[in-house]
Amino acid sequence: MEKINSPKIYLLISIIGVLMLLFIAQNFQEKRTGIIEGVKYSNNKISITLENENATLTIFGNKILSLKSGDEIIYEGKPETYRGKEQFIVDKIVLLK
Repeated sequence: MEKINSPKIYLLISIIGVLMLLFIAQNFQEKRTGIIEGVKYSNNKISITLENENATLTIFGNKILSLKSGDEIIYEGKPETYRGKEQFIVDKIVLLK
């Protein structure tokens, strides 16, 4: 039986670790809270502005949400930059009050 060289094992474990970190980072979604300042419906998209936030929340799809100015929400998704503006692509949104 051949003896496996230790540096080869360490290299393999390191590569597997880096790949796992990349997978986790791409699937990570931030949870945040905020108070709605305004809601705008357009074709296949809902844009929500929040108080004290520079980023706009964007929800894709033809959904009708019962959200209004002053509602407190928890939202989950990924931050992005589109045409030089910060936005947050929302996957899940929950009304708190």
